[in-house]
Amino acid sequence: MTDKDIGGSTRRTFLGTVSGIVGSTAVGTAAAVEGRDPDGNGGDSRDPGELIVGMEPTANAAETKATIQSGLPEGASVVGENDTLGYMEVQLPQQTGPQAQSAAKKDLENRPGVAYVEPNTTYYPMVIDVDDPQVGEQYAPELVNAGGAWETTFGSTDVTIGVVDQGTQYTHPDLEAQFGQVKGRDFVSDDDDPSPRGGNGHGTHVSGIAAGTTNNATGIAGISNSSLLAARALGGRGGGGVLSAIADAIVWCADNGADIINMSLGGGGASQTLRNACDYAFENGALPIAAAGNSGQRGVSYPAGFDSVVAVSAVGPNETLTDFSQYGPGVDVAAPGLNVLSTYPTDGYNSLSGTSMACPAAAGVASLALAIDPDLSPQELKDVLTESARDIGLPSDQQGSGLVDAGAIVDAVNDSDDGYTAPTATLSVDTTTPTVGDDVTFDASGSTDPDGSIQSFEWTLGDGTTASGPEVTHAYDSAGEYTATVTVTGPGGLTDSASETISVEDSDGGGGSEYPQWDPNATYTSGDRVVYDGSVWEAQWWTQGDEPGSNQWGPWEEIGPANGGGGDDGGDGDNGDDGGDGGDGGDGGNGDDGGDDGNGDGGDSEYPQWDADTAYTGGDRVVYDGSVWEAQWWTRGDEPAEEKAVWERVS
Repeated sequence: MTDKDIGGSTRRTFLGTVSGIVGSTAVGTAAAVEGRDPDGNGGDSRDPGELIVGMEPTANAAETKATIQSGLPEGASVVGENDTLGYMEVQLPQQTGPQAQSAAKKDLENRPGVAYVEPNTTYYPMVIDVDDPQVGEQYAPELVNAGGAWETTFGSTDVTIGVVDQGTQYTHPDLEAQFGQVKGRDFVSDDDDPSPRGGNGHGTHVSGIAAGTTNNATGIAGISNSSLLAARALGGRGGGGVLSAIADAIVWCADNGADIINMSLGGGGASQTLRNACDYAFENGALPIAAAGNSGQRGVSYPAGFDSVVAVSAVGPNETLTDFSQYGPGVDVAAPGLNVLSTYPTDGYNSLSGTSMACPAAAGVASLALAIDPDLSPQELKDVLTESARDIGLPSDQQGSGLVDAGAIVDAVNDSDDGYTAPTATLSVDTTTPTVGDDVTFDASGSTDPDGSIQSFEWTLGDGTTASGPEVTHAYDSAGEYTATVTVTGPGGLTDSASETISVEDSDGGGGSEYPQWDPNATYTSGDRVVYDGSVWEAQWWTQGDEPGSNQWGPWEEIGPANGGGGDDGGDGDNGDDGGDGGDGGDGGNGDDGGDDGNGDGGDSEYPQWDADTAYTGGDRVVYDGSVWEAQWWTRGDEPAEEKAVWERVS
């Protein structure tokens, strides 16, 4: 699916109906679940062994629910559901082992009316704490040229930004003016008070960047004076939040007047439920904007990776990519994310770093455009945000279209009010998975402009090649992933763009295998096998766009070589002894590794050794110095030790 497949829709007026949702306890038609905060401290007590079961859109909902409930394993129960997105939450019995979880998942996947089953994954704030006593200057508004916009508008409270996060201190002196009668909703504790709990300040900081009250002689200046809605979906274990709470929060924001939904979170991987929630928001008048991620690696996090979402990378005051920001062809724009000063509980201010900070800067800039033209659809808003961004000289996989520019976006919206309507770009390709040297035909001839004919078609094909014209044929010289983009220009000079990702395979990769080549645009469920880079890989859960082998904790498990079968595994050795040798490979195959070496204390740990170069998020476990340690929040390079608060010794 491309962005143009999703389409924009007419935006709604919220302020006139705000009193109608006071005291609401539902998320669209999502059922509230009790008992998830047994200690009353705002933490989420859901067990990791929870599955989300998505129903086919065409299935009879009542019959499918009955089918799911009737065949649950002993001790399992349905603990929540969301009729808007069409899913149910199934809680497996405590201490259910991985094999039993996998069996339950596969059983549910085979039920009539079930579209997918996936773990109720945890996502985390994309923030890095800063301990720098010199930090005190607020540079972000200047970097995004907020002053250029403020000459025209400080923003409008008729525009609403929904903040899906750890909750927001809505009584903060620099935020209280931006909240209306309805402050938001808490999806962790299931109530109408979205205040942060347990010292979590991430959501308050994010809210101040986007819409801290400007020109009030107090504290800091946000990018805009938009209204705010706080949706507390994070703040449970390790500061994160489960998938179902985040999806419910997105739907609630879209249904309750949000024009933009800020999601400074990620790390849980691709999810059909999360994709459905973001698409729902987009189709119902709200533009989702999300942090690209903080691992410093190539490839954006989710939900930023979805087509309906604006993905934001982080740059510093010198306009270079920060060392923690993720990057890749999925990045749409860049924004300030290093040492950003903003609001913080209680009634204070703090400087934090992360793509979490870049995300609300982009959301604030986008809201200024809506202050000028409140009728912009999510697609139109996304287009003007990217097209008005300023090229700061970084590669496109680091900055996307460029650094968001508040002055430029306001000028662009003002200048577009001249009687012309923007064109609509469409792009089709004859294949998205060619091999090296194969011709790929790109066709944008279906693009339209209501003011007349398209004046020009300009192409960038991702490997440095440019072209013009409505149809282009091109062959790639090497394997890899390329993003081809066409920009069309109408009679009024307005433009629109469409993109497609092309995954080029080696000409001999996986030849003769019974399994298909991996396709970044295809969806896979548990048990599906594909060929990638000469090996066979098996999906462990639902996935789309996750490249096999790109992440050791990802959804793919390598099965063996694509050509010919592998040999049998060698036997496991007794404690303290080496395992047996692997068998010989089949025709063209390699023998499997021998069994694990036994350890004197009873065998290898199920957790990996700590690696100084690996990024970990809350809940990740590692082995270090003979003990198992669990990360309490995002970290990289911090050696596990009792005096390090980020690590807790488990055993």
